Amino acid sequence: SDVCSSDLPDLPANDIVHAVTHSKARAVLLGATTRGVVNPAEWETLAGLPESIDLWVGGPQADAARDAGGARFRALVRLEDIAERLERYA
Repeated sequence: SDVCSSDLPDLPANDIVHAVTHSKARAVLLGATTRGVVNPAEWETLAGLPESIDLWVGGPQADAARDAGGARFRALVRLEDIAERLERYA
């Protein structure tokens, strides 16, 4: 699969990095449902993925999560935003 998806509180960032690396995913889609749940170190770990891997964050707290995660993360607020991004991988 080209896209690896996860809700961060349920899966540590190191495990996501491992899965992305071994699956050769080109994008990671994270679900942000609760503000402030993720430790900043988790965001830093994910931001350390190669620049060739897109980092997307969706859900009700997407904007706040993107702000916490930094410039590498793109907030996808609407379902249409996700669909538009996924078209690049079809």
